[in-house]
Amino acid sequence: MAKPDLVDALFAVRPGEFVRRRNLVAKELRKAGDSAKVHEVMRLRRPPLPVWLANHLGHEDADGVTRFIAAVTELRRAHLGEGDLATAMEHQRRALEALNVRGPRWSGRK
Repeated sequence: MAKPDLVDALFAVRPGEFVRRRNLVAKELRKAGDSAKVHEVMRLRRPPLPVWLANHLGHEDADGVTRFIAAVTELRRAHLGEGDLATAMEHQRRALEALNVRGPRWSGRK
């Protein structure tokens, strides 16, 4: 398998830049004579924007993602009668809004 830091670096670039960057990495590996890694790198596919955003959020705001997951869990339990639904909905809304502030800026969309 290609080095994890190399793969992480590829998946950190915006999806629109992924293929170009992947091809540059493969070219450098080919020059270095590492054909096995060239094939591994060339098998990597550009992540869809929602997947890239989720991954980026996980790296850039792990605490925010953790808060969102906790809020969703709280909301699920409230729907099952294990808590106040209105409070759980508010917690989930706030946690999601905190993450939504970043997403459009990262994706290049407004």
